[in-house]
Amino acid sequence: MTVRQLLTMSSGVAWNESYTDPNSDLLRFTHYTPVAGIDANVAFASTLRREAAPGTRWVYKTIETNLLGSLVIAATGKPLASYLSEKIWSQYGMQRDATWLTDHIGHEQGGAGLQATLRDYGRYGQLVLDGGVVNGQSIVPVGWFAAATNKQFDIGAFGSGYGYQWWTYATGSFEGRGIFGQLLFIDPSRKLVIVVLGAWNDAVGGSSADLQRQLVAAIQSAVDAER
Repeated sequence: MTVRQLLTMSSGVAWNESYTDPNSDLLRFTHYTPVAGIDANVAFASTLRREAAPGTRWVYKTIETNLLGSLVIAATGKPLASYLSEKIWSQYGMQRDATWLTDHIGHEQGGAGLQATLRDYGRYGQLVLDGGVVNGQSIVPVGWFAAATNKQFDIGAFGSGYGYQWWTYATGSFEGRGIFGQLLFIDPSRKLVIVVLGAWNDAVGGSSADLQRQLVAAIQSAVDAER
């Protein structure tokens, strides 16, 4: 599989993302004892079977974002938290320190555990909205966010598609979405960033998700009314 297929969650590897099934792959990983000398994500992923040819089917899989984190660590030789601090947090002038939870073997996981204030998540959303430009210079490869936040894979649900780790919509809006109601929604046409730090009773879906979508639509309508 390619890095692009990891970014679009289309590796073809079978994966159960359930947050309530004790036998799901996601929860099994939390108790996984890594092989000595091998990255835990790589070792665990190697135990999974393939269900589709790479690049042919989209399935949401946290393990793929974890593997992307492992790639960054291997390429930079730095912990994810240190690299994030160096490249983004300090560059954009975030107001508060953030923290990144470590797993059972002492590493950050690319797919979860980053903790920041609501306002700093909003600042990150503004950075994305600005295309990664700080003081007139891009701190990411030019064009990265434009590509990452546009549909790269048609997922047939949850909006129009999936970019590079972003959920995308036909309207041009896109979002980062976490369990229990965490949301970073960006609407370039309205120059709008919406951040929600949630604490739903359920990890995903249900009536809370419907209410959140209504909230986003109401904020968009309010912005239109101001115009």
